[in-house]
Parts: sequence; C-alpha cells; structure tokens
Amino acid sequence: KVSPNRKDTEASNISLTSEKPIKYTAAQVGGEELEKMITTEEVSSMQQSLKEQVEKKIETVTKDMLLELREERRAESKELEMLLLRQFRLQMADISSVINTLSSRFTELELENKKLRMENERLSKLF
Repeated sequence: KVSPNRKDTEASNISLTSEKPIKYTAAQVGGEELEKMITTEEVSSMQQSLKEQVEKKIETVTKDMLLELREERRAESKELEMLLLRQFRLQMADISSVINTLSSRFTELELENKKLRMENERLSKLF
C-alpha cells in the first residue's frame, strides 16, 4: 500500500507542480523500511499512463457492448423476418382458400343465373 510520508495526506494538498520529490513509503522489507522518491514528473507520467489505460478499457468495453448489441439486433431482425414470412404464408393460404370458395360460389351463381334467364325466356314466350 502506498501512502505519502507527510503530515498532510489529502491528495488535493499535494502539489504536483513543484519539482521537489515526494517521499512515499512503498513497503516493509525484513524489518527495514523501503522508501522511494517519486518526482512530480513521475507522478504526472503515472497519471497519464493510468488515464490512457482507463480510456483504452472504456473503448474496449464500449466496442464489445456495441458488437453484442449489433449481434442481438441482427438476431432479432432475422426472427422478425421469419415471423413476417410465416404470417405472409398463412395469409396467402387463407386468401387462396377464400378465393377458391368464392370462385366455386361464383361459378354456381353463373349457372343459376343462366338457368333463370332460360326460364325467364321460356316464360316470356308463353305469356
């Protein structure tokens, strides 16, 4: 765990603009304290590196989420297309059945109409 070796430990009170090195306690090794001096340039470099890593991770996560979303939308589009095709086929079968029924009924009506005309003509000749 890294902690500043100063009385004031708040990050907002640490000046990153001074050229003065900041003393951090890095670890305890064999009973002896190991200390490392970190300059403001190193801190700035670490911050920049961390920022780049975070940005890269956000970009990667965003790309992955967009790819997943795109794949889900494609799958949903295909499902919708298949559903529409099934509905179209069912409607075509229904329409075909109705047309066949109407066609046979129309033929029957034509025959009945022809018979009625013939009967009408016959009756006209008698009276």
